[in-house]
Amino acid sequence: MGVSTKNIFCNYLILMYIYHNLLSFILANMKAHLKTPVAVALALGMYMGIVLFIFALIAQRFGYGRIFVSFMSTFYIGYAPTVFGAFVGFLRGFVDAFIG
Repeated sequence: MGVSTKNIFCNYLILMYIYHNLLSFILANMKAHLKTPVAVALALGMYMGIVLFIFALIAQRFGYGRIFVSFMSTFYIGYAPTVFGAFVGFLRGFVDAFIG
């Protein structure tokens, strides 16, 4: 069975809604609690790692966002919709957002 464009778009919207809400929460609390560049880098690294981790587990369990995970795996080698791939995505996303 093929994947319809409507399903892909719905999956994308759900994942972007989660991503946007998490980012809004972090940025709202960042001004009050994070005063150094290292603290900001640490928070963004944790955020990116957690988002990639959650997306991989959602893709594994429910099938949502498999295309997103597949796309991100081109940047983060080893990232896949598996438990091990979720941990790889967490580590690589953390390092990428912390340094970059």
